[in-house]
Amino acid sequence: MSVSTPAAVRQDKAVSLRLRIPAELHDQPVLSALVREFNLHLNIVSALLSQTDRASGWFHVTLQGSDATLQAALAWLEDRRVDFWLEQSQSDW
Repeated sequence: MSVSTPAAVRQDKAVSLRLRIPAELHDQPVLSALVREFNLHLNIVSALLSQTDRASGWFHVTLQGSDATLQAALAWLEDRRVDFWLEQSQSDW
């Protein structure tokens, strides 16, 4: 018996990026909201966090979703002034 994979799952792409969440957003669940808003899969590869509220939080994450969803999620991050650097260019999507 063969199990088929839904088309939406087969078309998902993964993108690796580094995020800098500014100190003024520390009291907000930025990554949780990103995943919930765009129905993404998120893997935190590494993180550098400070115990003080004055430093930014740095994350290396992998996001998985459709091309359109990933692009919308990156725009959402920009709107919130979360800096990010793609490890893979968008032209590779």
